[in-house]
This record gives sequence, C-alpha cells and structure tokens, in this order.
Amino acid sequence: MLAALTLRGKLSLAAPLRSTSPALSIRESTMRATTLATFLFALATPCMGADYKIIRGLSFDEQTPSLTLDLYLPSPQTEAVPCVITIQGGGFAPQNGKRFKPFAERLAKTGIASALISYRGRPKHQHETTTADVRAAVKFIRRNGNQYNINTGQIGATGRSAGGTLAALLALQDCNDEGWRPI
Repeated sequence: MLAALTLRGKLSLAAPLRSTSPALSIRESTMRATTLATFLFALATPCMGADYKIIRGLSFDEQTPSLTLDLYLPSPQTEAVPCVITIQGGGFAPQNGKRFKPFAERLAKTGIASALISYRGRPKHQHETTTADVRAAVKFIRRNGNQYNINTGQIGATGRSAGGTLAALLALQDCNDEGWRPI
C-alpha cells in the first residue's frame, strides 16, 4: 500500500505505508509515511523563488471569528497557484498551526500557497466541531482564493498525527454541510 500527496494530478509523491519495524502500528506507520511523503515532496522540489509573503489572521468562519488562518503565498505570482491546507496535529486538542510554519514557508518558496489553520478541539469540542472547522477553512480558500491568486481547483491538504487524520477526512468525508465537496 502507498500513501500519496496529490493536487489534482499535478503534484504527487508516494511512500510505503507499512514500516519494517514491528514496533510501529499500522496507524503510526501510515501517519509517518504520509507526513514523510509530504515533507519529502516539499524538500525535493527546487525552489522557484526565495520570496514569499504572509497574510496573517484571516478569519475563515463567520460564526466563529477566532478561527483564523495564516496564508503563505509565493511572491511574485505570475499565475494562480495550488494551495495546501496545512493542519497541525496534537491529539485533537485546539491548534493554531504555528508549528508547521517552516513547512508553509518551504511550500511558498516552491510556488505553492499554504494555509496554516487553527481549529477547535477536545475537551471542549467533539470531533464533529473539529472536522467542521477544517471544512470551513477549505470553503474559505475556495470562496476567496481568486483574490489571493490561488487556483481554487487545486486544493490539497496535509497534516501530522491528528492533522493527518483531519486531512484524510477532507478527502473522504461526504456530509450534509451545505456547499461542501471533498478535496
């Protein structure tokens, strides 16, 4: 089995899901392989430019203005770029995404926008709230991406640990959330 990072067929990398170490569970090896594949892709891609810009504190949910994202954009942009929603893990506790800042910077330097998102989590909020927060970030990028020169047809997601689970749910979850379609 393989873990892959794909943005509408344009960018992809695969890595084995199973570890050779019997000490790692399938879940752990899946998370590690997915994270590894994503980071290797970013590191292996030659930098197209060293400059990027950051737009901080964009509120992506009108009902919960405290949910924000920091948007890392390549600079200068001559055409619309893909965007990766970057989701920090942490046991499904509330997160702000700041630990993934170096990854977002690297993506922006390689010509890919990155949205570091915040989300609510346990113990105050259950998984339905957390997944709704992540979906809201994707919908925000789809709605507003054109003003940031983001190709809204090329949105991907990555994360580690709980963030990886949430990224996978973005691709797999089909729900009754109005206006939602999986990435």
